[in-house]
Amino acid sequence: MSLIYSFEDCDIKFHHTLDEKPDPENFSLHTHFELEVYYFIKGKGKYLVEGNIYELRPGTVLLMRSAEAHKIVIDPSEPYERIAIHFMPDLFKRLDREELLISPFLNRALGYENSYDPEEFAENIWKKYFSALEANAGSIPGEKIFVFSALLSLLTEICAIFKKRLEKRGGGADINKERGAKPIIDYINKNLFGELSLDILSGVFFLSRSQINRIFKKEAGTSVGEYIRIKRLMAARERIEYGEPAGEVCISCGFKDYSSFYRAYRDKFGYSPKMTEKKKDFVGC
Repeated sequence: MSLIYSFEDCDIKFHHTLDEKPDPENFSLHTHFELEVYYFIKGKGKYLVEGNIYELRPGTVLLMRSAEAHKIVIDPSEPYERIAIHFMPDLFKRLDREELLISPFLNRALGYENSYDPEEFAENIWKKYFSALEANAGSIPGEKIFVFSALLSLLTEICAIFKKRLEKRGGGADINKERGAKPIIDYINKNLFGELSLDILSGVFFLSRSQINRIFKKEAGTSVGEYIRIKRLMAARERIEYGEPAGEVCISCGFKDYSSFYRAYRDKFGYSPKMTEKKKDFVGC
């Protein structure tokens, strides 16, 4: 992977990267606490977000909110270039107390309205917002100001597009697309900390275990068990960071015993539940 440009601080992380020969094994299903703006520059692939499949073409923009599980399925036959911007939800809070700028991330159903087509933007957003910034990387005084300014302008445009979509649909996002893995994913998220198993899901949806696994793998990009594990661990870390004891979190988030919770937690985050602090571990796309 070649890093073309990057900027990082405690509130924002900006990465422009290129894989000449992308390895699909390097891109797994993941979630994170930060909001993400993803810009697809070139390549061949599709993006899976909570059971919905978004086809990618140059100029496609995707938005992911906190704990929204997503994965790219990339074709290794073509170079893969993209930009990913991760930022904390309260980045513009003083400027935007009503959270209008992040409404396209939050005011929609899980896995819906993630994708924006190139034609929806006034012009090529890469050239419009970021090319000048990268061209002068390292030489711009106050580089952080330029990065924040570019992101603010981009979010303002996305917010206007999102508003037009809602007005066109009478004020609500179109969520009447339930098919395949989506109803299963919705059921899991509504019952995330309860008893969940393939047998239970099979009974709820009148499908065999193998059918559920096949549908889920195709549309969610991972197994049912791995999806549940990731979602529970993200919820567990958030609760620990806000002061709930790790031992209580283990039970409240659906883990049967602390030892298995401890191992899964360390494997996912690289540190133990007891050592958890408010961290900003930006996950790559």
